[in-house]
Amino acid sequence: MEQSDDNFLNEDETKKKAQDIHEELKELNKELDELQENCNHTETIIKQKLGDSVKKYCKACDKYLNYPTPKELESYLYGNDRSTRKD
Repeated sequence: MEQSDDNFLNEDETKKKAQDIHEELKELNKELDELQENCNHTETIIKQKLGDSVKKYCKACDKYLNYPTPKELESYLYGNDRSTRKD
């Protein structure tokens, strides 16, 4: 796909924009870390994020907490409507 000349950034502009985005991501990650540190994690959910194993997360702040117990994992895999189990 060709870019029009008006949307094309020169190397210095691209570098500056990339640095700005990295800085913003750094600040947002710091803010998220602080939010998760101050969360009580009163309710958890079990889920699998794309390309990752099944883990237990805080329902409010989405912080990874730990791995589910074997019973929780079994319930997650086979005890809900989204189960892929056929028997």
